Amino acid sequence: MIPFSILWYKVFELPGIALGKRIIKKSDIRNAATFEPERSREVHRVGRMAFCMMICALLFFVFGNLLITRRWSHPDPVEDNNLAWSYATNPEDGKRNAVLAVKLARIACERTGYSVTIFVGTLAAAYAEAGRFDDAILTAQKACALAEKYGQTNLLQVNQGLLVIYQNHHPFRIPQPDKK
Repeated sequence: MIPFSILWYKVFELPGIALGKRIIKKSDIRNAATFEPERSREVHRVGRMAFCMMICALLFFVFGNLLITRRWSHPDPVEDNNLAWSYATNPEDGKRNAVLAVKLARIACERTGYSVTIFVGTLAAAYAEAGRFDDAILTAQKACALAEKYGQTNLLQVNQGLLVIYQNHHPFRIPQPDKK
């Protein structure tokens, strides 16, 4: 945040201060409006330019903060996991992205210490989508072990079924609903 503050000061505040000093120096509005109409127009032109610069600076500040906040904030691991699952298992070819699925699933697992069964299962599905079936098999086995450890019988059955799919070197796809 300190480099951004320094940049802000040098790019916007120093020129703004200099512009303000020039405006004050050039304008005595009472005398300028009465005796020097040409000078009065110049003061208004400079004032409009200063106003535009301030608006640009404000927009730069707002969008800069949004970008920095999004870049450095850590979204919820559930969001990462859900996106990873979608990128790994979507039935439509154009909506799958194996690289991004692995990245997001790994981030979700790392944030939770590889202790959430669903997240580990998603990572296995992402590995399978990426064609990394050895990693998918090992990760699916970890998901099965976690499900067994925590007594999650439904998740254990699901992960065992997925493990068989990965052992046959196939990625999992969410079945498409029948169109009638």
